[in-house]
Amino acid sequence: MTPLTLDRILVPLDGSVLAEAVLPACRYFLEHTSAHLILLHIVEKRPPKKIHGQRHLGSHEEAQFYLESLKQSLEERWPGRLESIVRPATSNRIAQEIAQVHKEVQAGLVILCTHGHSGLSQFWSGSIAQKTVDLGKVPLLMIHPDHQDFEPHSLLIPLDGNPEHEKVLNAGTNLAALLRLSVNLLLVIPTPGTVPAKLSYAQRMLPGLTRSMLDLEEQAARDYLNEKKLGICRDLELEKPGLCLDCEFSVQRGDPSSVITATVQKTAGSLPLIATHGRTGLKAFWEGSVANLVGQQTRLPLLLFPLPPG
Repeated sequence: MTPLTLDRILVPLDGSVLAEAVLPACRYFLEHTSAHLILLHIVEKRPPKKIHGQRHLGSHEEAQFYLESLKQSLEERWPGRLESIVRPATSNRIAQEIAQVHKEVQAGLVILCTHGHSGLSQFWSGSIAQKTVDLGKVPLLMIHPDHQDFEPHSLLIPLDGNPEHEKVLNAGTNLAALLRLSVNLLLVIPTPGTVPAKLSYAQRMLPGLTRSMLDLEEQAARDYLNEKKLGICRDLELEKPGLCLDCEFSVQRGDPSSVITATVQKTAGSLPLIATHGRTGLKAFWEGSVANLVGQQTRLPLLLFPLPPG
């Protein structure tokens, strides 16, 4: 699994205006980190004439000209920190091509535009983004084309009491420290009325959420999150003495995806960081997961962090 580092960031582009919705995020990382950005276009074997209603890049030369133009515009402010790669596709599996380039360039993050106008669910099912995460264990920042800016101020990390999912905390803490973001830990306790009735009892247990979690008293949940908060502060002090990180937590009751979405939408600049389960569990996780439901309910950026199988 690739750690969430920002030394090298891979940015696949297809030449469309929609895909360029990722550019504000690119500018943000160039401004706030020392990241090296790699602009990528995969030239398909039989490229369509149009994509998203716009003329598609059909040749290596067109793609090279397009990426070089973007690169030069960004290098006016951030010289020497960008490169472009045009790669001929060896198959029709574009996600596999992206994952391979990600591995070769050792990027710590991939930024992709969802290209969707009806929420992430339609986009995600069978999409390049899902397959890219699946194949490469790639931390992925998804940007909706309707989102015009990218200026996060806080990192929202939902937890569910599952120790496996707590592995996202280290990645989140390091990212928040690097970008000077505050951290908000959130635990949502579902109530019987907010668990989908159409699912079986076992399926209604959201990933990592045991039966006892449904009955967890609010004070016990607060104790749990406070322990995680203290752990974040303790670990950060050991790794980066003197660095102060603003960390808060909250416990709420209701439908997890709705509560997470509402929290993100009412908190300006909140970026949710959600763990995924990688190849073996991603499809099942995504089709009925909190992350998928959050994606359907908001057009705000979403950061996915793959967990190792286990």
